[in-house]
Amino acid sequence: MTTEERYHLIYGNTARAAEPAPAPSPEKPKKQKRQKRNVPSQNSFEIEWKNRKIYLAIIVIAFMCISYVYLMAANIQIRKEIAGLKTELNTVQIENDDLESEIYSEVDDSEIKKKATEKLGMVKPSEDHIIKYSNENKDYVRQYEAIPE
Repeated sequence: MTTEERYHLIYGNTARAAEPAPAPSPEKPKKQKRQKRNVPSQNSFEIEWKNRKIYLAIIVIAFMCISYVYLMAANIQIRKEIAGLKTELNTVQIENDDLESEIYSEVDDSEIKKKATEKLGMVKPSEDHIIKYSNENKDYVRQYEAIPE
């Protein structure tokens, strides 16, 4: 390799003067291929089917989300109703307990005993009035006849 060739390799890597570009040769215009119209290829059908699957999946997911929100709202409403009914039940139970304690506070056992003996003629049973009965079957007793005197 000579020095001149070496010089052109090292320092000749940039263009010192612009060379005119070759003129484009007149070529015959290429015929455009006719595209088949309205004939779906299998690829476009597959793409269309995949798009339909995606749309269907989006619709199903949206329906599920709306259903979930509706059920959660219904659940919250039912919980509110249950809480209201529980407070109402507690109020009624407190009123019932108050009325029961009021009734029992007004009952006087000695007054009941006095009315039973004086007005109704009831007497306290003595030992000879009590008849003891033994039953082998411990479940219940059926009375078919009058109790003997």
